Amino acid sequence: MTAIELVRDELTVSPLRRARMLRMTAIVVLIVVTSMALRVPEVALSAYIIFFIAQRDVALTVGAGIGAAVAATLAIALCFVCYSLSIGEPAVRVPLMVALVFGGIYLMRSTPAGLLGLLFGFFTFYTLTLADWVPSPEALVRALLWLWVVLCYPIGLLVLTDLAIGDRPAELYRSGIGERLAAAAAFLAADPDREADARPRLERYVRLGARELVPYVERSGPPTAAPIRAALLRQTELLGLLLRELPDDLRRNPAARPALRRASVACDGARDVLLGGDHTTERPFELLATERRALDAMPPAARAVVLPLVNCLQTIALSVHQLSRLPASDATPLIHIPKSPPPADPQEGVRFAIKVTLAATSAYLLYTGLVWYSIHTATITCFFVAEDSVGATIHKLTLRLAGAIVGATLGMLAIVWVLPAFESVGGLAILVAAVTLLAAWVATGSEAISYAGFQIALAFYLTVLQGFSRTSKLYVGRDRVIGILIGNIVMSVIFTSLWPVRAEPAQRQALARAVEALAAMLRTSPEEHDALARAEADFYQQVTAARQYTLFVWFERVPSPRRLLPTVVQGLFVPIHAIVRTPVPATASPAARAAMSSANAGVSDWLRAFATSIASYATVPPPPSPDPAVTTLERVAADGENQTAETRAQARQQREWLELLYAQCGELAARVPA
Repeated sequence: MTAIELVRDELTVSPLRRARMLRMTAIVVLIVVTSMALRVPEVALSAYIIFFIAQRDVALTVGAGIGAAVAATLAIALCFVCYSLSIGEPAVRVPLMVALVFGGIYLMRSTPAGLLGLLFGFFTFYTLTLADWVPSPEALVRALLWLWVVLCYPIGLLVLTDLAIGDRPAELYRSGIGERLAAAAAFLAADPDREADARPRLERYVRLGARELVPYVERSGPPTAAPIRAALLRQTELLGLLLRELPDDLRRNPAARPALRRASVACDGARDVLLGGDHTTERPFELLATERRALDAMPPAARAVVLPLVNCLQTIALSVHQLSRLPASDATPLIHIPKSPPPADPQEGVRFAIKVTLAATSAYLLYTGLVWYSIHTATITCFFVAEDSVGATIHKLTLRLAGAIVGATLGMLAIVWVLPAFESVGGLAILVAAVTLLAAWVATGSEAISYAGFQIALAFYLTVLQGFSRTSKLYVGRDRVIGILIGNIVMSVIFTSLWPVRAEPAQRQALARAVEALAAMLRTSPEEHDALARAEADFYQQVTAARQYTLFVWFERVPSPRRLLPTVVQGLFVPIHAIVRTPVPATASPAARAAMSSANAGVSDWLRAFATSIASYATVPPPPSPDPAVTTLERVAADGENQTAETRAQARQQREWLELLYAQCGELAARVPA
């Protein structure tokens, strides 16, 4: 994926994303006006909490809001206890801060607490640092009580708004599938000369994958229908992959045009039914016998795509119609708190907590030692950019710094050129709305860019919303950016030198498991439908994970002796899917069945050896030779005495697909230098 493709993919606005952007902007403007009118302090923090708590669907937003309110309440209550013990003793207060941070981060990493652990650790640490610049115990108590109001009243407003007009999980799932089906229909219906106009939209969804929709398989309806939703999601992703692999000259082939037109109509019909259209228009999609005979004259690479494409659309139509007959009510709960799975290595949670605690404490001691409290964003940075791997952490650090620079710059320009022209809170609301809409546009993207939107909003709010009157202090934005830069440096040094965890080995393991799933598919009989479905699901899961690591590997900047692209591995799936999903003719003799089954063994064994080599950094095995399998299938195809015409045609087709697969295996081996 090029940088231009990444930016285009991330900044494309869908109807649901547009609604979420406008909803976040309206709530932030309402909070700013309310806080200014009622003189609630820390307006910037109240506005920013909306970005932090707002999620993609109402269940996640309500769960995150309730969790954040509970964590803030417990943290502030605990701070009163800690202050009663250490208000005048920094030697006691600092160890308490360290212990609470470590405990919160450990809960986040090693228990299902997840977000609650992070929020608890951050709130307790941040509130205990208030003693450094709040002048008296009485003012400190008032500040803590106001902090609870500052945090909880925007959360309550956000939760109520989402409950009223937020996006439901079922709506997000169906809309996501519908958008992909619409892109597929437009691509299939495009004329040969207009294909270039429809391809970017399709390829965008292929690059994005379906990872953002996976959580909604379980949460977008009755649990009994989860297998149907999972099958529909896998087949929709397969549809995009098959369309991407269509040969360029296929549209000009008269034999393929009827099938492509019918496929486009089927995609549009499935989308309409899925989104609540007229169910009376249901018509099965099947490949007519005359069209199937016409496709026999096509090249093997084209048949390996078109025939599975037909089967894929039949499964999609069946799944959509099954979902359309289910009750319309959404049986999923309105509260869902995301949980972090515990690390595979129990010691990893301890190590991660130590690294974050060390970084946050170092940043705190640095700015307190310099008596430069306005750069306290250095400590905040350490909490919210810590990720599993070095690459993921550096990626988030980069987004945080870039977003902070943009937000602070916009804030400083507003102080100099825009705010002097405003005489009322109405003008300020317009300014905040414009920048919030920009920040929400970025923040509602995927994790590749979303954190930059958070920082644009935070830096702008901290720079502009400094009190209840027009401000002229430019140093606030400058100091916030300096603090973030210091936090980035501290985190980079600690996470790259103390128990560093790289993303590249994790990507290798995911790719190895994906290749092993392909080998398992080749060892499975076409009659074993459940086993094939499990192998395909495992392949999609592992390829999705490998693609997720690609960006993080790039940020690690570690020279890799082997460049494995998930797209190359994903390309193997097309001929393998065609081979294993084409049933052996019922008229085939036992000898023919055995020959067709054993023909796949050679490439399956090579894929297993290849998976082992990329997982263990071993030497890549030489590409397999297709001669034994081709000879076996040619013998069956030429046996006119013992085999029927259907069996001989099947043997010829499998031989052609195997030759294509062997060629792709050789290309894959060439891409991975020894």
